[in-house]
Amino acid sequence: MPRSQANGPGASACYRGSTRPTRTLHASCGAVASFVRFYEIPGLQHAVGTEFNASWDSLTTLENWVEHGTPPVHQVVTDTAGVPGRTRPLCQYPAWPSYNGAGDVNSAKSLTCVQDYRCSGRPRRCR
Repeated sequence: MPRSQANGPGASACYRGSTRPTRTLHASCGAVASFVRFYEIPGLQHAVGTEFNASWDSLTTLENWVEHGTPPVHQVVTDTAGVPGRTRPLCQYPAWPSYNGAGDVNSAKSLTCVQDYRCSGRPRRCR
């Protein structure tokens, strides 16, 4: 990528694995979303063999954003380790994948990105 594009719109898409959902990134700069996106991947840790090893074409996603101005939306990641073939939606922070209550729990089609993961899905006490 030419240096002139490295600092332009769509230059970065970040992800981080998480086995325990936390809120550590605060969206206080509205313009930031025009050139960087942050995603937490539930269960992803540092190596294959963790709860969820996410596989998706992140390079093409980034190329489409940088070269064609198409930001990433509705991405789906596939597990290659914990439950091979299991899929999850890749939710832009602060959204989190939540089970809809019906359908295959291993299918991204049965999950929706929600803003508050602590209180989504089945009723439970919020922290």
